[in-house]
Amino acid sequence: MSRALLLLACWMTFAVITLHDTVVVDSMRTGKLFAQENNAAAEADRPQALHESDSQNRLGRIIRIRTPITGSDDIRIKRAIEQLLDNLPQNVATENRPVLVLEFVPPLGGDGSGSEFERCLALASFLQSEGRLHAVRTVAYVPKTLIGHAVLVALACEEIIIAEDAQFGQAGVGERGGIAQTKRRGYVEIAEGRNTVPAAVAIGMLDQNVQVYQVRTSTGTVFALADDLDELKSQRTVISADTIIPAGEMGLFRGDVMRELGFASYLANDRTQLATALGIPASNLEFDPSMGGEWQAIRVALDGPVNAQAVNRVISAIDQRQAAQPLNLVCIEINSPGGDILQSLQLANFLADLDRSTIRTVAYIENEALADAALVAFACDHVVAKTNAAIGGDGAQSISTQQLADVRLPIQEIGYKKDKTWSTVMSMLDAETQVFRYSRAGSDMIAYMSPEECQLREDADSWVQGEPITSTDRTLQLTGETAEQQGFVRFQVDNFNELMQLYSLEDMPELVKPNWAFEIIQALARPQVAGLLLVIGIFAMYIELSSPGIGLGGIVATICFVLYFWANFLSGTAEVLEIMLFLTGMIFIAIEIFVIPGFGVFGLGGGGLVLASLILASQTFIIPTNEYQMHQLPKSVFTVLGAFLAGAIALGFLSKHLHRAPILGKVMLPPPHSQDETLAQREATAHFQHLLGEVGHATTRLVPSGKAMFGDELVNVITGGEMIDKGATVQVIEVVGNRIIVEEANLT
Repeated sequence: MSRALLLLACWMTFAVITLHDTVVVDSMRTGKLFAQENNAAAEADRPQALHESDSQNRLGRIIRIRTPITGSDDIRIKRAIEQLLDNLPQNVATENRPVLVLEFVPPLGGDGSGSEFERCLALASFLQSEGRLHAVRTVAYVPKTLIGHAVLVALACEEIIIAEDAQFGQAGVGERGGIAQTKRRGYVEIAEGRNTVPAAVAIGMLDQNVQVYQVRTSTGTVFALADDLDELKSQRTVISADTIIPAGEMGLFRGDVMRELGFASYLANDRTQLATALGIPASNLEFDPSMGGEWQAIRVALDGPVNAQAVNRVISAIDQRQAAQPLNLVCIEINSPGGDILQSLQLANFLADLDRSTIRTVAYIENEALADAALVAFACDHVVAKTNAAIGGDGAQSISTQQLADVRLPIQEIGYKKDKTWSTVMSMLDAETQVFRYSRAGSDMIAYMSPEECQLREDADSWVQGEPITSTDRTLQLTGETAEQQGFVRFQVDNFNELMQLYSLEDMPELVKPNWAFEIIQALARPQVAGLLLVIGIFAMYIELSSPGIGLGGIVATICFVLYFWANFLSGTAEVLEIMLFLTGMIFIAIEIFVIPGFGVFGLGGGGLVLASLILASQTFIIPTNEYQMHQLPKSVFTVLGAFLAGAIALGFLSKHLHRAPILGKVMLPPPHSQDETLAQREATAHFQHLLGEVGHATTRLVPSGKAMFGDELVNVITGGEMIDKGATVQVIEVVGNRIIVEEANLT
């Protein structure tokens, strides 16, 4: 019995001593000591990021905090957090709370110092306040060095995740004189509220006049100020005491040291690693550029083939609009069959480099974003598409093996910037890139990747390969519906009004249009207008050939063909080749008409070159090499042949009546074999028989009609089919009414 009482007394004494040494009530109240055992206990209570059962269905959101925090930044950030909380689902299980990440980013080329203590304390107190914030798990993410009082805001979060080479601390940088007790108490209260960083270390980051020790004791590791070291030694057995913040310096720790000391829960060098550490899809960590305010939105159209002109137009529209007035939402309306993949990559890089925390980019695909046009959509933060929209697959131009090799790494970099898997868009360009459905072991997370991309992930062993979604014989093409199922498209809509509802846009965003000249170019390049230009051009050319000299018909025909090639050239479908083919064909036809009478090789060859140039000018390829081009070629051919057929029908009808028109009748000769009653009457009343056998000279080139002078009488004449140069001597061989038929006179 006495032995039992003795054991009970010893156990109670040990418990009291242990409890006293661990809690250190007085020291914790003043913020001078911190027991790492408590930190470990808090860590045990905290939901573990990599526990798969906790990560299932977890949501994540990210807000970028630019340092320094000054002025009304705290109010703006609070408003953004409150708006985010409004949009989160309610009644989420405590162990599955949504993650709210606060990413601290200094200005470009700066260190972010200069944050105002009052603003930071107000924001830190808000993060630790009772109420709605308990529904989310707050994480401070420090990808770059964080110094100044913004450190206080990070201390107010439940945990800190930091990049390996980033630095954290020097909270009191820029303070003049000593640190006021008000500021010391603020740091102690915030540090004790979360137990993320020991209060003593927080004071060491703030005040360079203190010295902080890492003390190993018989019951654990403690962080203490120099003034409290003797008190600590009197309370427990001290094994060692190492200085971690010497006097005269403010505490500043690298990320790897933060992790080693237990101040940071994980190391993450980018948002992909951050998402992995938190156990949530990277796509869930998206910024809210509106920051709780209203969207300042614009629309920019990418229509037709992708070329340098189209890309420059989009980039210039965004840059100029942004310079004139701040904006935070850009909607790229894509309706393109693709084109030059290098130009698409240039536009994709431009969109990917836009600051996601200040501008959200949304690609809206109404009809199609084929081939490399899908790359432009991929570079946007969100992709919204109509159900039957075509995405990826064969496009306007074929992509060479070398081009695929050149763009592969840049596409991967865009994927990393946007926290997206890049294999799907690569398979839309390259049939050899095979994409599989992967599932993460122990969770319901799904990703669509190639084996190559999966192996590049740090958690590659956690993913299980499933069925393929691609085939080896063709590039991948998705509809809006299937693209949403596979994660390429974020939202599927029926019209743009639904997109506006998704993003809470009250008014239709302004469509940033190009100048009036480009609007004309786009209108002229439409197949219907292009076909009409060809019909008018053919018709005008007939008028020119049916009248002596160069007149209105030649001018109109020239204008029509110039507009046709100019519009298609600027639209990216016509190049120098098509223009040279057309000019060469016209030269051959001229040679056939004016130099070599008849209809032979030059006439047939010239007509073929003209026809080929007009067809090639309406498409981006010469010989079709993929499915899209095979479908596009008949459209181009039918457009041109339809124009010629319409022109031929119109000419066949009007050739009998055009000479009677009030104006056109004066610029062309009547048909040589017309049976029109008016012509018969004119022939009956004409008196040109006196010219039969007369010799004169041609005042115009006879092709075969023209004018000739007989004495002092100028009359219209026609040859039997041969061409006679201007000034040649001619003789009248037949007169039928007012038709005077001549031939070149042989005076020998």
